[in-house]
Amino acid sequence: MRPQHATLATGNNEMRNIVKKSKHAKYELISNGSLVGILAISLIVSITTVFFTLVLPHCRIYPWSDEWSYLAPMIQPRPSYIGWLFAQHVDHRIPIQKILHEILLKATAFDFRSLIALNIIVSAFISFILIYTYKIYRGYIAIGDLAIPLCIMSFGSGFSQWGFEFQFLSTLLFSSTFLLFATLYSVHSKKIHIKLAITSLIFCSLCGLNGMIVSTSVLVLLCPFLICRKQLANSVPWFALGLALLINVCLWLAWTPSAASNGHAPLRAVLNFSFKMLSSPWIVYNFTNPGWKLAILLVLCILGVVTSIYSVFKTRSFVDFSVFAMLVSAIALIGAVAWGRSKEMSWHPGLEMHYGTLAILVPIASWMAVSKVMKRSVIEILGFALASLFSLAFYANYQWRIGSDQANYDTNLEAEHAIFDAETPQAVAREHMSVYFFVDTPQTQGSVAEGITLLRSYRAEHQK
Repeated sequence: MRPQHATLATGNNEMRNIVKKSKHAKYELISNGSLVGILAISLIVSITTVFFTLVLPHCRIYPWSDEWSYLAPMIQPRPSYIGWLFAQHVDHRIPIQKILHEILLKATAFDFRSLIALNIIVSAFISFILIYTYKIYRGYIAIGDLAIPLCIMSFGSGFSQWGFEFQFLSTLLFSSTFLLFATLYSVHSKKIHIKLAITSLIFCSLCGLNGMIVSTSVLVLLCPFLICRKQLANSVPWFALGLALLINVCLWLAWTPSAASNGHAPLRAVLNFSFKMLSSPWIVYNFTNPGWKLAILLVLCILGVVTSIYSVFKTRSFVDFSVFAMLVSAIALIGAVAWGRSKEMSWHPGLEMHYGTLAILVPIASWMAVSKVMKRSVIEILGFALASLFSLAFYANYQWRIGSDQANYDTNLEAEHAIFDAETPQAVAREHMSVYFFVDTPQTQGSVAEGITLLRSYRAEHQK
C-alpha cells in the first residue's frame, strides 16, 4: 500500500472509532470522565452507604401498622395463595409487593428492617435509572440531575421508615422504567423497547391504586397517539397494549372503594390538599416556610407542562409524548389522592413523609421536559439552584432522622423486647400500641395481639 493510501486508511479508521465512541458515549452514565456523572454515582452510593451504616440498624425490627396484616397469611396455612396475593388491602391490590416481602421476611426470620433495606436499594436503582434516562434523552448529565437522588433517597421519606410503603415506591419504579424504555426507543427504534415500556405500565398497575391511576392515565393518553401516528404502526406491540388495557379495566371493575375513598371534600379542601401534596417532596424541609418551596415546584411543574407540549408538537415523537403523558398522569395522581383523602383529613405537617414519594413524579417528569428544551447554559444555572435547594432539604431530613432515631431508640427497644416477653399479647398490645400502630382501636389492638402470638410461635418453632 502506498504511503498516502495508508495515511488515508488510518485516518478513516480513526474517524470511524471517534464516531463509534461518540455514539456509545451517549448511553454511558459516565463518559469521558464526566464530573457530574461521577458525582451522581458517588452521591447515590454514599447515601446508600450512610443509610445502611447509620440509620438501618436503628429501624424497627418488628411490624408497624399495616405490616401486622402480613403475619397470619405468611405464618399460617393459606386456603389460596393467589387469592391472598390479589386480595384488596384497603384500596390497593399489591401482589408484587406481597411476593417480595414474603421472600424477604421468611429469609430474615421476620426482621422487618429487611423491607426498609429493599426500599433503599430500590430508591438507589430508581435514581440510577432516571439519571441514565436523562443522559440519553438530552445527550448529557446536567448538574440539576443531582437533585434526583437527593430528593428520592431522602432519609425523611416514609419508605425509609416503613417497609410497607413499597407500594408507593414501586409506582415510582415502574413509572421510571417506562420513561427509560420510551427514551431507548427514540434512539434505537426497536419494537422491544415499546413493549418493555408497556410492560412497565402493567407492573405499575399491580402496585396498588396509585399505580393503577398512573398506568391507566398514561395508557388512555398513549393509545390515541399511537393509533394516529401511522409511522409507529409497525413498532407498536398491539397485543401488549391491549393486554395492558384489559388488565387495567379488570382491576378497576374489581376495585371496591374503601371508606376513605367514598365521597369527597369541598373543592377548596381538595385544591389545598393538592397544592400541599405537590410541595411534599421536600418532606421535613417543608415544615417551615412552605410557601416559597411550593412556588418553586409549582413553577417547575408549569414549565414542564409547557415544554412537554412544545416538544410533542415539534417532534411528534413517542418519547416526548411519553414524557408529557407521565407528567399529566403524575398531576392526575395528586388530584386523585387529594380527592379521596381530603374528605377524612386536612393536610398537616408530617403527611409529606407519606405522600412525598408519589408527588416526586411531578418534578421528575417536569425536569426531564424542561431540561431538554431550554439552552444548556440556562439549564445548568437552574439545575445548580435546584440541586442546591434539594441538598439543603436532604440535610434537613438527615438531621431530623438522626435526632428522631436517637429520641425513639429506648422506646422502640422496649417495644421490641415486649413482643417476646412473658406478658400476654393483649397486655403488650395495649401498653405499646402507639409504637405498633398509627391508630389505637379495639380492632387494631386485636390485630397486634394476634400478630405477637404468631411471632412468638414462629420463633419458638424455628429455635428448636
